[in-house]
Amino acid sequence: MHTVDKQAFKKLKKHGDIEIREIAQSQLKLTRNSDVNYGQIKLLDDGTCAFLNKDQLCTVQLKGSHSDIPHTCQDYPRLPKFFGEQIEQSMSLSCYAISDSLLFDPDAFIISVEERKAKEMNHGNIAGSLNPISWM
Repeated sequence: MHTVDKQAFKKLKKHGDIEIREIAQSQLKLTRNSDVNYGQIKLLDDGTCAFLNKDQLCTVQLKGSHSDIPHTCQDYPRLPKFFGEQIEQSMSLSCYAISDSLLFDPDAFIISVEERKAKEMNHGNIAGSLNPISWM
């Protein structure tokens, strides 16, 4: 199971898209352990997330907004690497959508550079650090 933060848990349970709402109603388990681990996504028998569609893409990312996505999913499949005061992000090949894109998209290896403060990335959680370093 994957943890779901409180804000995302509540949004998904009452989501405007009926498909997302139905999956959330049947596949989210309330834990109330903390605001970060407020619930869990039950995995399917094959170990995949219930929110993945037939093409192995996330229904929440396709039909919802970035703020609807649980923090766990905002972090994965991103892999931050720290170099002094610089953070470089790459992606994990264990994610089906990422590996598929890398294998079949001719532009997949074009690198882009973007300067942003760490607190502006995702939800401010860089590599598990909920309190980004002050220089960021």
